[in-house]
Amino acid sequence: MMGIGIPSRHYPPPRFIKPPFLKTLYNATTWEMTRAALWMVYTSPMSKTYEGLGLKVPRHLFLDDSLSPHLNILALDPLWFKPSPDWAPRNVVQTGFIRPDPAENSAVPAEVREFVERGGGRPLLIFAFGSMMGVGARHTYEPFVEVARRKGFRVLIVEGWGGPTGLAAEDVLSVPYAPYQWLFERASVVVHHGGTGTVSDCLWAGVPQIILAHGFDQPDNGLRVEGLGCGRWMHLRHVKPSRFEKVLDDVAGNLPAYHQRVREVEGRLWRDGLERAADAFERLSGRSTPEHALLARA
Repeated sequence: MMGIGIPSRHYPPPRFIKPPFLKTLYNATTWEMTRAALWMVYTSPMSKTYEGLGLKVPRHLFLDDSLSPHLNILALDPLWFKPSPDWAPRNVVQTGFIRPDPAENSAVPAEVREFVERGGGRPLLIFAFGSMMGVGARHTYEPFVEVARRKGFRVLIVEGWGGPTGLAAEDVLSVPYAPYQWLFERASVVVHHGGTGTVSDCLWAGVPQIILAHGFDQPDNGLRVEGLGCGRWMHLRHVKPSRFEKVLDDVAGNLPAYHQRVREVEGRLWRDGLERAADAFERLSGRSTPEHALLARA
């Protein structure tokens, strides 16, 4: 679940600017505006479907009514998303980010390993847009790839849902899959859509990131990455190659400082997110033991 998807009087919904004053009133008002907008756009048109199935029509489908009355796991580190005092009645358990499974590193495709390891001293830049890239992915990637190559980077594209890009050269490889942790640990910069999972993978790998946000919580994630000093962000709709070049120049020109800052942040992250989540489920089922309780730090 997304932290910004939990209504709170302590922060506004995504895309709303945080004001310097009247914060509580502003936050409450903007959440009500968001509820009304989601009702008109999504819930109201679906109400007949709910009624036809004999189901109660939810009042706030993507906000309050999407939360379980029993347990809601928030896999975000408190350094990334500060806990809110009004989460308690909603049964929110914050676990920290879930660390990547080291076993995934055993499944590195041969062509990926060969491309990465024959670097020749040139830095590696990764494009990874996950499920955000659809039909026409080549036209989105191509101008950014050319900028990266012109700046001296070798480029590896993890295609995700976008399918084959058709982009290939001695210094460009486009593949359907590669394990992020193995890949990111060997990259100089990662350019991605700003999903929380990819953000945390970059933090764990100690690599600076450039976020080209598409929507949802991604602009908020971009702001948080910049706030921590771990990278830069832009909204994809407003990015031209010239703008991307300026941002890449900033990151590439300050790589040692960015890498040091990311390592500092990574060292402060909770490292037992999976254990915390498992313990929360054990407590819910009534099977928690003292051994489990030791893993659930307050």
